[in-house]
Order: sequence, then structure tokens, then C-alpha cells
Amino acid sequence: MADSDWAPVREALATALARGFRTVELKSGDCKFKAVLGAFPSPAVPSEEAERSLDWTVPVTSSAVGYFRERGEPLVSGRVVKEGEVLGEVVALGLANEIASPGSGIVESVLVGAGDVVDFGRVIARIKPQ
Repeated sequence: MADSDWAPVREALATALARGFRTVELKSGDCKFKAVLGAFPSPAVPSEEAERSLDWTVPVTSSAVGYFRERGEPLVSGRVVKEGEVLGEVVALGLANEIASPGSGIVESVLVGAGDVVDFGRVIARIKPQ
């Protein structure tokens, strides 16, 4: 399986972990995947290369379809955010839907700009937990 095929699995696991879920089950066609999240025995220390390949960021996703706009402090890489902090909003039909940070940390990447059209569930930014 190519690395890009694992991106949805990684995102689902990160989202589930950030929201406190204990188990995750994914199914696509004949493929099934199940993971149990939580405390595990201490694993072997990963190599530096393996550690760099892991994506420990948490996605910030759109809660609606519409146009993204920043609110308050600009959403930029390096910004320190707290859980629940409003990072922006998605506006549709004149109604604004707030986009809040799912956890505390540092904004690692911003994937949309002000005025961009976003779909429900689109990743707006990625936060590195602290």
C-alpha cells in the first residue's frame, strides 16, 4: 500500500485520539482496519528516521461548506493556540460557523487562505500538540 493511501487512516486516528475515542474501525470496500487507542506498554525507541516519518499533528477541520475567513489573530504557522480557541470561521448564506482548535499546541501548517471555498471536513490547518 502506498504511503499516500495511509493518509486518511492517520487523519482518522489523530482525530479519534484528539476527541477521546478508544476504538476506531474503518472500512473501504473489502479492506477493514481496527485500532484500539489508549495506554500501551512502553515501545522500543524508534529510530530518528522513523520518528521523522510520523505525523503527530492534529487536523483542524471545517464544520460546514462555505468560505473560510480568519477571525481575530491571523491563522499562521507558529501561532500558539489553546483547545477551544476560535481560529476562524466558515461563512455560508450569511451565517458564520466557528472553527475551534481541537487541542492546545502550535499551528504547524495552514492549508487554506481567507476567502477559500471549503467543504465539510476539509483540513484547514494542522496543530502540533504540546
